[in-house]
Amino acid sequence: MKFYAQIDFQNKIIPLTDFDYDIFKKIKKNKEISIEIKQERNAKFHRKFFVLLNLVFENQDKTNNIDDLREDLTIASGYYREKLNTITGEVEIKPKSISFSQMDNAEFEVFYNSFLDTINRYFGMDKKELLEIIEQYF
Repeated sequence: MKFYAQIDFQNKIIPLTDFDYDIFKKIKKNKEISIEIKQERNAKFHRKFFVLLNLVFENQDKTNNIDDLREDLTIASGYYREKLNTITGEVEIKPKSISFSQMDNAEFEVFYNSFLDTINRYFGMDKKELLEIIEQYF
């Protein structure tokens, strides 16, 4: 089982989401368990990415699917992998995952800045203005 949590100021484990809480509840009390500690990427920074994505999506007219926009911008930002289609033999380009388990803070920061540059290049949106708008949400 894997769940995400934070440690509060009283050193208590606090599940991050309802899903995490449901997993946490299933752990039997007074039983030994194994825990692997891994400090995850900054969740606030991850949320900023999705605020940025939504902002771009709402101010463009090239697609009506936000997932397609995210994938296309991710690939255009240089974060992709090539996959050989075993049936057709063609090489396909797939966006890399930006999930917490796939990208640490440092790599995510580089990706985020590249993503901003890509938005500027393809949509003409000013990077500084975008960052100022995003900060209003936090």
